Amino acid sequence: MARTLQRLGREPLVSDGGMGSLLQTAVVRARCAEEANLIAPEQVVALHVAFIRAGADLIQTNTYGANPVKLAAHKLDDRFEAVNQAGVKLAREAREVAGRDVLVAGSIGPLGVAAGELAPDAMAAAFAGQAAALEGRGVDLFVLETFTALEELLAAARAVRSVTDLPLIVQVTVGDDAETVAGLAARAVPAAVAGFDPIAVGEVAGRRVAFLPRHGRDHRFPPHKIPYRANMWALRSLGVRRVLAPTAVGSLTPSFGPGTLVIPDQLVDRTRMREQTYFDEGACHVPFADPYCPTVRSAAIMAARESGWVPAGSGTLVVIEGPRFSTRAESLWFAAQGWTLVGMTGHPEAVLARELALCYTPLALVTDTDAGVDEGEGVTQADVFEVFAANISRLRDLVAKIIAELPADREDDLCAHALDGITLPFDLP
Repeated sequence: MARTLQRLGREPLVSDGGMGSLLQTAVVRARCAEEANLIAPEQVVALHVAFIRAGADLIQTNTYGANPVKLAAHKLDDRFEAVNQAGVKLAREAREVAGRDVLVAGSIGPLGVAAGELAPDAMAAAFAGQAAALEGRGVDLFVLETFTALEELLAAARAVRSVTDLPLIVQVTVGDDAETVAGLAARAVPAAVAGFDPIAVGEVAGRRVAFLPRHGRDHRFPPHKIPYRANMWALRSLGVRRVLAPTAVGSLTPSFGPGTLVIPDQLVDRTRMREQTYFDEGACHVPFADPYCPTVRSAAIMAARESGWVPAGSGTLVVIEGPRFSTRAESLWFAAQGWTLVGMTGHPEAVLARELALCYTPLALVTDTDAGVDEGEGVTQADVFEVFAANISRLRDLVAKIIAELPADREDDLCAHALDGITLPFDLP
């Protein structure tokens, strides 16, 4: 993903276009252009190669209409997975044949039904299913292609984001009046998409600060679906170099009750499904023995003490996959290892921050005692939300105080030099 983001941010890219129209003419026996992926793969590859040799830097998979709704209209719904997977395979094959390192974008188009004809959950499922099929075969990014209705465009964007954190390009088709056939003004699209999940940028204590809601503005991302890589890259791209990460955690020891603030110093990864590195190529091994920034940790501990919220200045946070809470047996096992906190969002944030040479420090608020510590009914979501809400103002004030007291220079920070001597496969933003 890092390579893709670097290229998108560095220079204009030339894309292909009109694949479907060209294939529909060339493969007359195909019930739709996307069926050519299965019955005329050599012609799909040849067209991709022609675009690449003509100068395309980005090619789109031949999957614009390969959503389950459109395929069903051609009696191809039973070939949904095959059509989409073949679309990616053929684009990647064309890249090899042409011998140029072009980007392969997974193309997703509108569902082709009238507004209101499909329920929102059915729309979301159709888009998410296609995104999952395309990502599974190795696209570099996604393109939402030639949408006309804002509601459907945002539904597609949310669905893609529920599946992946790969870069997403949004396209709309407008007429001479700069509006789509559905009445969507082109000038309204950037603001609507930017409002999809904005990073708020402002000033705190005379310092420029960015705030990013990791779960999304409406808390739609469960812990295992948060776009961690996109989030940390976006912060770095905005100029962020230090990250304070408030997080709700369970306690694995009776000494840390609900409302306790902990500034942990160690991390254990017990997740299973998360993308946790930007380094998908090359030999890039960052030091991670001490996962959190010592400079920012010290400033956070001092600021908390000065504010009257005396923190636990050390602790080991074990991060689980979620979204379920731990069983009693799991909780007892975690505690037996000497680990003190359990959460769901602290990894891979910390390691991604280190790979971007960012200082990262969690501010862990204990919201509950974990199932193996408390002999009651166990942890509930309501309990967690209630304790976090009761301490949110206190936590907000502490973040502001830490920001004010951070040293101006981070030249001596461990994290600032994490990449010294390492040759990266991409340029940092």
